[in-house]
Amino acid sequence: MLVEQLAGTAAKRRARVLADLVLEEAAKVLGATSARAIDPTQPFQELGLDSLMAVEMRNRLQQRSGLRLPA
Repeated sequence: MLVEQLAGTAAKRRARVLADLVLEEAAKVLGATSARAIDPTQPFQELGLDSLMAVEMRNRLQQRSGLRLPA
C-alpha cells in the first residue's frame, strides 16, 4: 500500500514517489507507451485528458493509494 511505502521513504523522496505514481496512471489512461512519454510540466487537459479520463485516473489513483480522492 502506498501509505506504508511512503512511511519508509525519506521525506525528500516522497514527492518523487507520488509524482511517479501519478505519471504512471496518467500514461495508462492516456494510452501512452510509458510514464516517460508524459511531460510532467504539461496540464492534463493539454495532454488530452477529458472528464471521463479524469474519473478513470482518479479511480486508478484511489485503488493504488488506498486513499479516498474527491471527484
